[in-house]
Amino acid sequence: MLKKIKILGCEFRVTRDVDTRKYLGYCCVNKQHIKVAKGIHPKQAQAALIHEVLEALNSMLRLGMPHRTIVALETGLNAVVQDNPKLLDLWRKK
Repeated sequence: MLKKIKILGCEFRVTRDVDTRKYLGYCCVNKQHIKVAKGIHPKQAQAALIHEVLEALNSMLRLGMPHRTIVALETGLNAVVQDNPKLLDLWRKK
């Protein structure tokens, strides 16, 4: 998994250390830190990371999206990424 990710020009640290009994992920915009649960399946970790990025965007852009909207967007975006593994290759330098 990534150790850092840029969101709207801000560099967020990404770590694997959340208590999986309660959350699969956590985002603190003020500290620019995203946590993803240890010991979960890589596809779950990917979904959690997408979810936390959406949470950060929601906060940073003051979108006011309810949590159910973020969950729906996470599900849709994760499905697109899973179904099209070469999707991001379009923008990679060769």
